[in-house]
Amino acid sequence: MESGAESDDHEDFQTPLFIPSFKRKVETIEEEEEEMGDVDRSEQNACAVCRKKWNTTGMHRLIQLKCGHLFGKSCIDQVLRTAHMKSLDSYCPLCCDIINKRDIRAIWPQSILLEDPDTINQLQSRVEEARKTLQQAEYQRGILQEELLLYKTELTLAKNKEAALMNLAPIPILDVLPDIRNQFKLKQNFQLNTEKYRVMTIVPNHCMAVISVHNNHRYGLRKVNLMDTSITDYIDNHHGLIRDVKHSLHEELLLSTGLDKTIKLTSYESNNIVLSYALNVPGWSCSFDNNDSNLFYCGLANNTMLMFDTRNISKPILELKEPRTSTIPIHSLNVCNLYDKNLNINTILCSNLTHTYAWNITHNGSENKYIPIPNEAGYKPFSTYYENNTLFTSLRNASSTKYLSSHNISINTEEIEMADTVLFEYSDYKQTSLSRNIHFEQDGTTVFCIALDNKVIIRTKDEVMQELLLNKPVIDIKHSIVNNMEILSCLSENELRLFSISTCIPL
Repeated sequence: MESGAESDDHEDFQTPLFIPSFKRKVETIEEEEEEMGDVDRSEQNACAVCRKKWNTTGMHRLIQLKCGHLFGKSCIDQVLRTAHMKSLDSYCPLCCDIINKRDIRAIWPQSILLEDPDTINQLQSRVEEARKTLQQAEYQRGILQEELLLYKTELTLAKNKEAALMNLAPIPILDVLPDIRNQFKLKQNFQLNTEKYRVMTIVPNHCMAVISVHNNHRYGLRKVNLMDTSITDYIDNHHGLIRDVKHSLHEELLLSTGLDKTIKLTSYESNNIVLSYALNVPGWSCSFDNNDSNLFYCGLANNTMLMFDTRNISKPILELKEPRTSTIPIHSLNVCNLYDKNLNINTILCSNLTHTYAWNITHNGSENKYIPIPNEAGYKPFSTYYENNTLFTSLRNASSTKYLSSHNISINTEEIEMADTVLFEYSDYKQTSLSRNIHFEQDGTTVFCIALDNKVIIRTKDEVMQELLLNKPVIDIKHSIVNNMEILSCLSENELRLFSISTCIPL
């Protein structure tokens, strides 16, 4: 018998399996599920023929029939032999589907464990509790570090007083203490398990982050309080994925555009849509004008830029299309303060998936000038950010990532001049997503924030200052000053994390 079994095993591995097209009836599956619901779960890892537990090896090892049912191999071999001796068809002992030798499929698990939904739920709950505990520990660690810094500072001040009484040289405080005063510490986080996020904007004077949300075919904006993330509200204002959102510097308005081919103005006070414009193609980027509260702009999926005026509620007042390409989306749109007040001209920086360029336009759209910007050879931009007369451009190719920072930008009617360009590179990192990187000024130094997978790298042009960790790849970063607190908001697809600067007593 053993030699026969070995022969059968040999044929199973050598003979090609013919699996006919077969669809089981839904009614049969539902009936089986109802029947299995009454079976003791401790018996579900046993062979239905002999009621003995199947094994991972040997004669009674685990096999599967084409109907999906599992048995010990020796039991199914006996079913097939008995039917063959009587010249009858063989049937699955559970569902009575016709079976034959070709239907036997060996399963080779390292071990057999019964899937228990209750156990899985318990494990998932433990993971969630552990995650919350870790976040709380990170928060407490930040507080303790701040307290330690305060105590060390007080100790040094006390020693200096003692030294002064003894006519000794004072101890330099900054030499004694590690400089963690400018380190960002995790303060709060926000996430809802059913929501996915894409972009955000920060409204500092209302202490609020506004995040684009998609959830079960619902698309809108979520407002989150930066001091207490449990305070939140949702605005349902789009019918497709939102690609960009900005807030007005002049009014209590949000500007958003997305794949539903609309650009909308929404009040974040009333949560109502104020104006909505239809687009011919999906919107990818948007921006308010920095000086005229009536003007705003939209970058489209076909490399077209539109200029709108809220006093014209029917259509854009200007449409500008780059001469070079027509099918590449504008992923970044920056309104620069390079305009000539005498000529009433604005400069709009546009970046698509291959290069960056600019438009010089008048406020009424009567005159405009296209200005190409030289690109780093072999690289393509995936994010551009303009602030304080500095343009920060993130570029990528198939194997590495570069970052360019250009200061003291000036403009004339023919070209944009960029001085003091700083370049740093991550040659072993391949950027795959359109994450948004930023820069800001801190104590007279330009600080860059770069998303590398699930890390935020905080650095100057010369060195890395700090690394922040998120649970998933970072897709957006924003820096803001709220209530005299420096906050770095970091967004992944399912979580917002808020980091703030440690405090210290005056030195």
